[in-house]
Amino acid sequence: MNRKSSGQDALCRHIQAYVSSCQSAGATVSNWRVDGFCNNSLVRSPMTELSHCSVSTVASCPSGTHYELCSDTCTATCAYLSTPGQCPRCHEGCQCDGDLVFDGDRCVPAESCGCLVDGQYYKSGASILHEDCSERCECSAGRFNCNAISCQNEEECDIKDGRLGCYPIDPCARVDCRVKEHCEVEEGQAACVPNSEALCWAFGDPHYNTFDGWRYSFQGTCTYVLVNTTGKDPDLPNVAVLTKNELRGNSEGSFVRSVTVEIPGHTIQIPSGSRGIVLVDGVKADLPVELEGGSVTITEYGIRGVIKTEIGIEITFDWSTLVIVSLSSSFYGNVDGLCGNYNDQPEDELNRITGTQYANVIEWAGSWSVPDGDPFCYHYCEDQCPQCSPEDQKRFTGHEYCGIAGNKKGPFASCHPSVDIGKFMLDCLYDVCVNEGRQEVLCETLSVYNAECQKAGVTILPWRELANCALPCPLNSHYKLCGPTCPQTCSPEPDLCTKDCSEGCFCDPGYVLSGEKCVVKATSCGCNYEGRYYLPGEVFWADSECNSRCVCDSATQQAVCKQRGCKAGEHCAVKDGVQDCFPLSFKTCSAQGDPHFHTFDGRKFDFQGNCMYQFASVCKDTKGLEKFEISLVNNNRGSTRVSYAKTVTVNVYGNTYSISQGSKGQIMVDGETTYLPFHSNQSLVQVYKRYRWAILETSFLKVSYDWSSAVKIKVATTYQNMLCGLCGNFNNNPHDDLMLANGKAANAKEFGTSQWLADVPGCAHDCKDCAQLSYISKPPPETAACKIIKKQDGPLRHCAQLLDSEQYYQDCVFDVMQTPGKAASACDIISNYVDDCLQEGGKVENWRKKDFCWMQCPDNSEYSLAAPGCPATCGALSPPSHCTDPKTEGCVCHHSYMLSQDRCVKLAKCGCQFEGRYILPGAQLYTDGCKRICKCHGGMVTCVPQSCGNGNSCQLRNGAWGCYKVVKGPKQWNLFQFVHKLLG
Repeated sequence: MNRKSSGQDALCRHIQAYVSSCQSAGATVSNWRVDGFCNNSLVRSPMTELSHCSVSTVASCPSGTHYELCSDTCTATCAYLSTPGQCPRCHEGCQCDGDLVFDGDRCVPAESCGCLVDGQYYKSGASILHEDCSERCECSAGRFNCNAISCQNEEECDIKDGRLGCYPIDPCARVDCRVKEHCEVEEGQAACVPNSEALCWAFGDPHYNTFDGWRYSFQGTCTYVLVNTTGKDPDLPNVAVLTKNELRGNSEGSFVRSVTVEIPGHTIQIPSGSRGIVLVDGVKADLPVELEGGSVTITEYGIRGVIKTEIGIEITFDWSTLVIVSLSSSFYGNVDGLCGNYNDQPEDELNRITGTQYANVIEWAGSWSVPDGDPFCYHYCEDQCPQCSPEDQKRFTGHEYCGIAGNKKGPFASCHPSVDIGKFMLDCLYDVCVNEGRQEVLCETLSVYNAECQKAGVTILPWRELANCALPCPLNSHYKLCGPTCPQTCSPEPDLCTKDCSEGCFCDPGYVLSGEKCVVKATSCGCNYEGRYYLPGEVFWADSECNSRCVCDSATQQAVCKQRGCKAGEHCAVKDGVQDCFPLSFKTCSAQGDPHFHTFDGRKFDFQGNCMYQFASVCKDTKGLEKFEISLVNNNRGSTRVSYAKTVTVNVYGNTYSISQGSKGQIMVDGETTYLPFHSNQSLVQVYKRYRWAILETSFLKVSYDWSSAVKIKVATTYQNMLCGLCGNFNNNPHDDLMLANGKAANAKEFGTSQWLADVPGCAHDCKDCAQLSYISKPPPETAACKIIKKQDGPLRHCAQLLDSEQYYQDCVFDVMQTPGKAASACDIISNYVDDCLQEGGKVENWRKKDFCWMQCPDNSEYSLAAPGCPATCGALSPPSHCTDPKTEGCVCHHSYMLSQDRCVKLAKCGCQFEGRYILPGAQLYTDGCKRICKCHGGMVTCVPQSCGNGNSCQLRNGAWGCYKVVKGPKQWNLFQFVHKLLG
């Protein structure tokens, strides 16, 4: 061996190994270690506790030992003293000095040796347990002394690392976890933790992807169980997710209208189109929301919202068509519904837990419906299921439509391996084709694929500009493709935050989210009260019985609450998401024809003044009730002998709404022309079109105007003795309705004149050359058309049981006689009679004929005497969910056409819904003080920043905001400004 290359230590180890082998074989070996050769290295023997081939010098044996070529490693040990036996041959090593003996790792006097039991040696002082840990024995002076013992509570007798002892019981040993759970110990407590999670999706026209990965489509329009616990495991919390599907623009497909989540203690509803809002136990709530001390949170991030819980279920939604349910694997095999049974077997999804097997998707999915009172509920395509022509398939799979997602070099390419693009393309093609290429549907569908990709942790490239799907962001915010799941808001950040991301609008630096606006936190935030966020100035009830009324003080950002209950004639309830004291009953005042007034108290009178008059307003202390003011402008039409209602103006909740004759489908809101439907003030005011009527509605007031000559006002009876105007004082006494402010009784002309508010062109308080007509016992022949009202065997005969037919008949005769040759006067009154009859639930038979009061309908529509009370329109693709209006007469759009203003158009020609209003296609408007200009195209609104520039200012002209040159000179007042100032 080359000593220089391998080193002397290696050489010595090899020689020592050889010597050891020789000694084991019985050979005698002479001293081979000499000065300068291997006398500094010795592999220590077990006796010296220097085993495992560690190297030591001969001169460095442990204290009490010395080197011997043939050391005694047997008789000089404590173990030999206890049990003498035959010793093996000697080996070189360290040996105890003198009378000392080896005690495992050191040399000790013999009297200090330990104990040998059952072949096992224990040092002196060692303690062991015997049997089943029933006694403890301690070694002392070579003998064991034993005492009875027992393990403590939460301990068990066990062998660990080769030693018997009392050890703490493993908390997980007594826990029986479910199939897809494992046990973890935290702070000494065992808990079963889910191994994973599973996702179920529903989106579009609905397309479903179950927990087990089965993908299918189903176009039913009922309420369905999406996920439901089966009850097999009583220890799992009961949860349910239900979806209400409805038509959206045509009968060839359905979309998710709302989502209801039922968790222990609460029901959460997510209404479509109401971004940033949910209903908690029926009451509307702005996000974020915390329930159960933070164990349930509902937050908004970007274009999506999420309900997070500590019980293993999470729901993601976009207030449109997307619902994602994430379940922890604790629920494995314990759920059912349209999301499947979660058992890793996609092939058995069509089997119910009851054992029923279904032949197809329609039968199986239909079995998951729950009653919701919807008369239009069905589980299959109505009439004819849609087909996409080869031409449309080629068009909509192209790079301008669904092909944007499928492009292998496009923004979604990196996601194709993670989220099946083939199935998604089929879903996208179906939805876009059914909706005739509507841009809004394409953008929603691409957004869903984007959500799936982000949920899978895939990073995608910007796609909205390429797809013409720009997302309009509110002032002081900007778009992000991947924003935080818990953005900065006026509320504290919730504990249940994830690292996922979402696209959407996020507030600029220095701003936080308040409702759907980005504001400065220090000055413009609202109030956080018991886990919920309230906007500045918002009024709410702190309890479910309406005993404590609170208002969010914008100055202090604190809720100020006072004790207050409901008044007589009210009851505490939740309606359309609002908890309040609602009236038990209403009374109606009306003006029709040449105005024939019928007061709240039932007094009838005629007044033909054509100025601006106070129609019905709060004139006394309301004692906490909301104030309102309603004015009426009349005008002559073709003759100075008659006047009709021209404009109805309502001032309520701080805004002014004007509805004018001839402007069908639109109103003025604070002087700005707005198309219906419209809602404002957190939806406290709703304005919509119901066939020939414009209807403004609050919880206590309903104003209807037919854009021609008829006006109806319904007011809650809680306003009794508080009103004034042409509708009377509302005190249940019809005899004092025509009383002047000074208490003097007056005739109709005097009373009407006393309600004057302002002059308008041609203003006069009475008609010229009017025949003063009282009750007409023998009407002339030209009034024959009016007889249909009272005809006992006529088509309106059933209405006489519900209404005062004589009143309508007299009004009809009066108007016909005042306007000879104008049959429309009779038709107007008869139409009002029919409408009032239908609203009361009466039966009406066909009464219109081609030559008698025929209703001329626009193109692509037809007259119906049983038209839906709340029809779907371009401004509300699904009928209002809260609508209870009975069927009525009107023009109903043909199949696959929708009402846009006063025309029936294809869905692809519909306008846009934006910030509570409807915008016609191609129209643009200025918002936020002319800081943005927004345009409607393909159902999508795109907004860009803009500025009026030097010399211009943001002004309201001709019903529209815009940038106009600043004109110096005397201030000009228009009629609206005058009325608005006059009415406060």
